[in-house]
Amino acid sequence: MYVFRTSLHGQTSLLRDAEENHNQSKMQGISRLTQAFPAHPDDFALHSHLSLSVIFGNAHHMATETTLILFKPDCVQKNLSGSVLDRFQKEGLTIRGIKMMTLSDELLAEHYAHVADKPFFPEIVAFMQKTPVIALALEGEDAIGRVRDLLGPTNSKEAPAGTIRGDLGEDMMTNVCHASDGPETAAAELKRFFNEGEIFSY
Repeated sequence: MYVFRTSLHGQTSLLRDAEENHNQSKMQGISRLTQAFPAHPDDFALHSHLSLSVIFGNAHHMATETTLILFKPDCVQKNLSGSVLDRFQKEGLTIRGIKMMTLSDELLAEHYAHVADKPFFPEIVAFMQKTPVIALALEGEDAIGRVRDLLGPTNSKEAPAGTIRGDLGEDMMTNVCHASDGPETAAAELKRFFNEGEIFSY
């Protein structure tokens, strides 16, 4: 932020000082970047496309993850599976496994163990057994968070337009897809819905 004085010479001096401080900050950022890449200290020009967040140490490294998605009966029944899958793939997410399956009482009790003792649990079972579901293993950078962002909030009525649930869902249960909510959950759910040899690397 620049402060202007009534004196023209004073104004010029302040602007020059501000510019020098700005350049000094840039050089400090460049110094930190070259330290991060010690093998190529003279190649900073080749990295001119890097954002200032990288230069000043605020870069966020995204890990490659595999997440579990279930296309629920409302998605299957309304023939939305193709369009939903297309949204995921257009975001650069890769299919590592996909299959259609019916869900047994035992599998649903395990999957929904956190609400299995609730009075509404039989309603969940009835809904999830209306049709077969499609189990999908998707891989990509920060796949777990990105899939959940694409889906929107669990309650479709609260999901904004442009999200999958906001565009295609109806309510809390009839909300198109289930998706893993974290790395540990994803690992457990992938093992629950896919057998050994059904998830592929390519």
